[in-house]
Amino acid sequence: MFFQKKGQSSIEFLLIIGVAFTMLVPSMFFFSKYMDKSSEGIAGNQINQIGNELINVIETMYYYGKDAKTVYRVSFPEGVSGLKITERTTFASCSPVPPGESCISELEINLSTNYGNLSYVFPTFVNVTDMNLLDIYTMDELVARGKKEFNITSHGNYVNVTVR
Repeated sequence: MFFQKKGQSSIEFLLIIGVAFTMLVPSMFFFSKYMDKSSEGIAGNQINQIGNELINVIETMYYYGKDAKTVYRVSFPEGVSGLKITERTTFASCSPVPPGESCISELEINLSTNYGNLSYVFPTFVNVTDMNLLDIYTMDELVARGKKEFNITSHGNYVNVTVR
């Protein structure tokens, strides 16, 4: 009779451990998926902030006039896979467009996630040019995660941006 009580408590203990594991394993799976989504959301918000601030600095240098210069320092999050500046002159490519204006340039930052590639586009009414950003999608060390410097110089009717 003594051995029967000991065996019963061992089986009950194993059942409790089994139930705990059946609840723990799926919850760990859902938690890891949630963490992946939230970290990608944070990276997306950082890209939004970087793009808006960079466009703001570019426009500020343009309105300061010829020979205005500044350096914009930024730390890219993990997953940035591309950066480019394109010239647009159609109303369809950037909206809303103020009356009498047309969109001239767009800054595009690409972010690679587990769910695919995302493009963040930031239009500006300033003519922006650059030698090392123009129509380049993958620039491993140029836009890799980490700190980068954008040298922004106004030349009167356009703004030049270079990345170091």
